Amino acid sequence: MKPSAPFTQSPVRTLLLVSNDRLGRRLVSELGEQPGLLRCFDQSSSWRRVLKLLRRGSLSPSLVLKMQLAEWQRPNFPAPEIGAIHNNAELVSLIRRHGIQRVYLFRAGLIVGRAVLDTGAEILNTHCAALPYYGGLGSIARALAAGDLTQCATLHRVTESIDSGEVLATEPYVMDAGLSYAANEARAYDAGLRLLLRELTTDTSGFPKGHQ
Repeated sequence: MKPSAPFTQSPVRTLLLVSNDRLGRRLVSELGEQPGLLRCFDQSSSWRRVLKLLRRGSLSPSLVLKMQLAEWQRPNFPAPEIGAIHNNAELVSLIRRHGIQRVYLFRAGLIVGRAVLDTGAEILNTHCAALPYYGGLGSIARALAAGDLTQCATLHRVTESIDSGEVLATEPYVMDAGLSYAANEARAYDAGLRLLLRELTTDTSGFPKGHQ
């Protein structure tokens, strides 16, 4: 299956894969054009997947509602004209077609499989809670429930085990138990955005120094 929109044909070596939601579009907007960086939406998630997670007990109905309310409260940004992938096979094809050496994930719902890791590209994920203590889904809510308010967003290597790879960089933030879930989630994602923007803009190639 081909991507749903054309990609730039200029030489690239770094891919940013983000969710097509208000936070993902905010990141793309704030990042602007970066030499050597290809930007792409991850459209692998759907409400069908959310329902499956609810049935499994991986997410609770109340948390899904809180997350959706938080999304509606964020500023909206227009969707840029960038491509999209829907599964691991499309991501593998994109990496090979453009000679991608590093992939950054932000709020990507895609579960990265062995075929992607076997391309040789370095896969990095931004997770907006401390690892290894608060990995996986609902991490911000779990940290709040535990009263663990001093947190950090983390940039870590992606492995076949979710949120278990080596942590490469962090960005601290502090939550407030007196504030709403949405307000605390905003603090967490603001930290994640700061972290990722800093890493992506360290040099003009899009490769942060120190991780090569």
